[in-house]
Amino acid sequence: MKDSDQHKKDISKLHKEKLGMDIPDNFFAKSKKNILNKIIQEEQPRQTIFWLRPIIAYPIAASIVLAITLTLWMQNKDTVNTEQITNTKTIKTINPDILNGDFLTSSLLISDSEMNTYLNSYLVTNVIIEAELSQQQLENIFINSVFIEDSLINNYLDKSLIENIVL
Repeated sequence: MKDSDQHKKDISKLHKEKLGMDIPDNFFAKSKKNILNKIIQEEQPRQTIFWLRPIIAYPIAASIVLAITLTLWMQNKDTVNTEQITNTKTIKTINPDILNGDFLTSSLLISDSEMNTYLNSYLVTNVIIEAELSQQQLENIFINSVFIEDSLINNYLDKSLIENIVL
């Protein structure tokens, strides 16, 4: 080991003496600094984020302010409730034909306590009576077909066969 280290020193000493070249102190640090100083450093343009541009930033800021304003305004808005009619009898006196129409519309105006009574009366008046009437009409057509041509049966069956079978 000692011999190899000694041998390397001897070779470098011999090289220095024969060639006359010696590396000056801090040669590499100084040369790096000189090279970097000579290179012209280009300033890179600052990249701005797209939402920082005024063209985009102002509309976004305005929409955020508008959304917050509308939210606060809607929360603080006083809701004025008009007097609601909840009594079924009062509704019937105001417009008696309102309950004769559509089942769903009229059921909205009925209070929960009167719903069972309303459903029972609706079933009796509308569904059962209509089924009975359609059955009577069908029987009348069959009776009439004995006396009149069978064309009436065919017309009736084509138009409302499904309704009569279901009911």
